Amino acid sequence: MTERFNDRLRVTRIVLRALAERSMNWTPLTKLILKWSTPWKAQSTLDWLVREGYVERPEKGVYVISEKGRRFLEAIPPAL
Repeated sequence: MTERFNDRLRVTRIVLRALAERSMNWTPLTKLILKWSTPWKAQSTLDWLVREGYVERPEKGVYVISEKGRRFLEAIPPAL
């Protein structure tokens, strides 16, 4: 269970870090995630981040980090 949690947290950090630099469309963001994860984890992680308010979609297919997401990114340990 802990390994799955760490995997999810690692993917979450990758997404939030990328979005902290710039907004991204679905395809480049998914390609970035797929370097470290599976398609299922990519989709489920993005869905969860949007649902929980860490990431926003100001328009269809465009993702940006929210202020809540920035605070969460700061709280994720870098050594995962």
